[in-house]
Amino acid sequence: MPLMIMGKTPCAISGKIISKEDKFLCFPQFLCDPLDPAIVCQDACVLRDEFEKWEFRENVIRRVKSFWSLDYRLREAFTVVFEDENYLLVKSKVEDKAEILFFQHIFVIDVPKAKWREFCKEVLSDSDVVRISPYCNTTFIFTREAEGVQICVYTQQGNHDCVKVPYSEWSDFQAMLAANEDLFD
Repeated sequence: MPLMIMGKTPCAISGKIISKEDKFLCFPQFLCDPLDPAIVCQDACVLRDEFEKWEFRENVIRRVKSFWSLDYRLREAFTVVFEDENYLLVKSKVEDKAEILFFQHIFVIDVPKAKWREFCKEVLSDSDVVRISPYCNTTFIFTREAEGVQICVYTQQGNHDCVKVPYSEWSDFQAMLAANEDLFD
């Protein structure tokens, strides 16, 4: 992942400096042709708002999805538990945790084994707002809205990012969680 220094690192798309108040995401070093406009995101950070409206967004998503899918399959430290067009669920063989990668949003949720069942129970509930802190320095907030669910991550350092998941994709996410509630049993 790229080096990120708040107040100094520029958005790879717009060049604006990323501040503590901004929503941002960082990309892995995915494979990309040097002539492909998506290359500016390779191993870089971008402002979420700039990325969501960027004309090459879908191209980057395709490349990151391919990278994540292959990378996690090749890593001996992880087992791929579930994968479809929207999600990749992996279980760490080294750390007691699971990672959920949201392909269409370039967003990751990391949940330790000790919090997995609670996480599944809360996200599968009918609550309009769910707040989960899987780690002492990280909080996820799931908020039901008119068109879908907004998922935000906040860290103790002040970093944050939010994505909006349409209800059709959200129902797939909940089905994946329901099928894997016993992931650590």
